[in-house]
Amino acid sequence: MRYWVCVLAGIVLFAGSVYAFSDALTDLLETGTCASGNTPYVIAKECPDGTGGNILMLMGSVFGLLAAMALVAFRGERPGGSKGRGVSPFVAGWAIFFSVTGAVSLLHSLNSDSIPEDGKLGGIIVGATFLVMGLPVLVYCIWAVATDPWGRDDRPPGLTGATGFSAPAPTGFSGDQDPASFGAAGGGDRIAELERLERLRQSGALTEAEFEREKARVLGR
Repeated sequence: MRYWVCVLAGIVLFAGSVYAFSDALTDLLETGTCASGNTPYVIAKECPDGTGGNILMLMGSVFGLLAAMALVAFRGERPGGSKGRGVSPFVAGWAIFFSVTGAVSLLHSLNSDSIPEDGKLGGIIVGATFLVMGLPVLVYCIWAVATDPWGRDDRPPGLTGATGFSAPAPTGFSGDQDPASFGAAGGGDRIAELERLERLRQSGALTEAEFEREKARVLGR
């Protein structure tokens, strides 16, 4: 239950934060450069009402993005199996945020007739910079998910698919074989296999139940 609550809450918060950031950014581009409250100097262009709110929304949406990624990062294990290695929520969040907001800024600056020249130039610079920061990472995320979404290459021989086990791989130990002789013959291999399983468990590629099952298989219990 915790897994799905964290994932859904993180997605909703992330989407809302991206929307809020994009909305505030486009409003600020429409405003362009302005100043307020700097008397006794002459103000060339007063900031319209709501400029301060847009700036606060811009800052608040960044904290919302971080909170959303933290929710997904600490979602725990997926019901019925491990949460897999996949792509880090922070990497995926970085890619989506900069790609989306960069595209919004660039397209709005190029297509809107109500943006002043200073705002248009700033929007183009921000949009191009954000796209450079986000698109390469987004391409990497898509490639990583498409090629190995659950990190199967590092799974032990008995594990199949994203969540389950197939029949355990042969261990060379039968019911009428002396366990002591098995340990003496393959002790080094067993230690190496157990160390590998422990690394997989610590990285999250194996659940606790999967780890215990594979450890029992290696030990011949």
